[in-house]
Amino acid sequence: IGRQSFMWNEKGVLYSIEANEALYILQNKIYSFLFPDKLKEYFYKPKDFNQKSLQESNDLLVHLPTWKLDLIPSDSLDLIVCVQVLNEINEKTLRYVIKQFKRVAKKNCLLYVRDMEIGYSPGHNKRAARLLLKEGFELIFKYNGLEHDIEGIPRLFVLSERDNYNLL
Repeated sequence: IGRQSFMWNEKGVLYSIEANEALYILQNKIYSFLFPDKLKEYFYKPKDFNQKSLQESNDLLVHLPTWKLDLIPSDSLDLIVCVQVLNEINEKTLRYVIKQFKRVAKKNCLLYVRDMEIGYSPGHNKRAARLLLKEGFELIFKYNGLEHDIEGIPRLFVLSERDNYNLL
């Protein structure tokens, strides 16, 4: 339901993205109730959304469906958080999302990923971490404890190179 949004909502512009339509609508209801003065919601006014309008947003919670990641301005994010996400989406969406992460990440942007990396059957055949490495993200931290202790393996990646990204 967008738990990370509750933790990060005071840190400047926050983009909350959801791939599942039903959860997107649930998030919309929750955000409308909890953040009525801060919410910029794609659901209500999709025609008002474009990269320019989002670049001018300050101290807002911007709520977008995954298929509208292209609206986030390029080279604009310092931190991307994915908790139990990358293994849950299909392979085509996974590849799209990683390309978009690379596009929107500033140099030295941190990408926090926590999911069941091993011993889990994702909705696709790919290991998300391997695709991230292939796209130029570097692994700088990996939790070495047991997965079941914290429901997934926390990993921290950094995008140190901003050159040569290609969108699908």
